[in-house]
Amino acid sequence: ATLQWDARAGVDYLVRWRMNYAGESWQQRLVSANSLDLTELEHGTQYIWSVQPACGPVTNGASFRTVCPPPSNLTASLLT
Repeated sequence: ATLQWDARAGVDYLVRWRMNYAGESWQQRLVSANSLDLTELEHGTQYIWSVQPACGPVTNGASFRTVCPPPSNLTASLLT
């Protein structure tokens, strides 16, 4: 998933995300861009996230859902 927001030049942002379940811990990363690529997310899972300037209040958050990955390494054999 790629998270994006409108950013100002020279401002660092604290991005936080977690699964949308009670008791789940927040993950966070400090970035100086206007987007963050998240990897190693659980497929088919609802997440919530927020972004804030490193020196400011938390903004309204949003949510997203990962999708199931397509199958890989598909093969077919000739049947006679």
